[in-house]
Amino acid sequence: MERICETCRKSFDPNDSTSFFYFRFCSEGCENAAEAPGKEKPKELYMYMCLSPFPISIYTDKETGEKVMVAGGTKWCRDESKTRGLNPVHLENLSGRAGEKITWLEISEDVLEKHFQRV
Repeated sequence: MERICETCRKSFDPNDSTSFFYFRFCSEGCENAAEAPGKEKPKELYMYMCLSPFPISIYTDKETGEKVMVAGGTKWCRDESKTRGLNPVHLENLSGRAGEKITWLEISEDVLEKHFQRV
C-alpha cells in the first residue's frame, strides 16, 4: 500500500516509515518539518490492531458470497474521511501483507471494541 508524504510529496510504504504515529510522512524528519513553528499540526490518526480474528463477507457492488477472515495481528488505521457509509467505523489496512484481500473495513463500534485494540 503506497501513500504520499505530506511534507515532501514522495510516494512511500507506511510499513517502512520511521514516522510511527501518523503514517502521513515518509520519515521522522518529514514529520518534524511538518510540526515546525508556523505549520499546522497534522491530524491525529488512530491505529488499531486486530486481537481477535473474525469473518467478513466480501462485497463489490453486491455480496460476492466470499467469506474472508480478518487476521489477528493485522494493523489498521481509522479514517472517517474515506467512509463509504456502510458502518460508522472505517478502517484502512496497514499490514501490507502479500495477497491481502481486505484493504479496508467498515464495522460497528461494537465490533471495533470486541476485536481490536487501539495502539
